[in-house]
Amino acid sequence: MNVEHICPFIESTSEVFTVMLNCELKRGKMSLREHSTNSRHLTGFIGLKGEVSGRVAMTFPPDTAIKIVNKLLNIQVEAVDSDVCDAIGEIMNMVAGGAKAKLCDPNRRPIDMTLPTVVRGKHFDVENPLCSSWLHVSFDSLFGPFTLRMAIEPPAGDSSHQGRDTNERCSV
Repeated sequence: MNVEHICPFIESTSEVFTVMLNCELKRGKMSLREHSTNSRHLTGFIGLKGEVSGRVAMTFPPDTAIKIVNKLLNIQVEAVDSDVCDAIGEIMNMVAGGAKAKLCDPNRRPIDMTLPTVVRGKHFDVENPLCSSWLHVSFDSLFGPFTLRMAIEPPAGDSSHQGRDTNERCSV
């Protein structure tokens, strides 16, 4: 994975939480994993194709998701329902859209995004056929913890900036 393709997603996550939820994030650990495994969480996914290809996901424990949705929509839900799933999909869309804007370059191929998909349930694995690893970036917020997950591949033949330390390069 190329740090130039990862930082826009980390920065966009911070921007969405700051602007939409008036919430500063604290970035935690980063790790590479072969699979994206979840247990009793809500996960929003978006696929990317073009200048960068792959999948981006955000995973929220149910309590965190409910608190975020209550603030975002100014409602009081107590359990995961269709409003919570829709709002998590929209947050995923805002994060991916913000990152896409940072990644777009008029001299390169455009980036297309899929519609967000939200999965909820127990114990599921997500395999990414394009990449062998998922980068997991943990965050903490006043609503609770969550994880940004990325499995992104640059265009064929692009090996620039690989191996740079993402902690040093991303502003969040």
